Amino acid sequence: MNKHKQEYRVGTGATSMLMIFIVLCLTTLSILSYSSARADLVITERNAEMVVKTYEAANRAQRVIAEIDAQLAEALLSAEDGEDYARSVREVESDEVEIDVGEEMRLRFSVDAGFGRSLEVMVRVRDYEASGPRYRLERHIMAYDDEEWFQELDEFEFFLFDPSEDDSD
Repeated sequence: MNKHKQEYRVGTGATSMLMIFIVLCLTTLSILSYSSARADLVITERNAEMVVKTYEAANRAQRVIAEIDAQLAEALLSAEDGEDYARSVREVESDEVEIDVGEEMRLRFSVDAGFGRSLEVMVRVRDYEASGPRYRLERHIMAYDDEEWFQELDEFEFFLFDPSEDDSD
């Protein structure tokens, strides 16, 4: 009894199709991986630039504060009375930024930090008769120019809908 066995063989066409499919899958994954890595690089470079600009702004602010401190020390030594000292405080200036003299002997200035941001600083100068440090740092914060900041956000299209297209009317 000779039973005839039927053999199933995979031909070269099926193997070739499988190899083509695998190569296409690997190519697609490599392209996606490359584009993801490229996007990460762009974000990382932008973040690094923002950090550098932030530290440069903080450095400039500290230089301005040092200029203010030197002028206050000189004013304290040369002033004959409180009015003379207050007049000297109102005349404090810097080579790097414009200093606004506010009420209660507060000096304010702003340093550009790039990307629609600025470092805002406010220093309160002590009275002529008071003892202790010549000034107190009251404000040292990063502020955002809303228009420029949100314009950059719009470029990245973080919003899922456009608030200007309100259909509730």
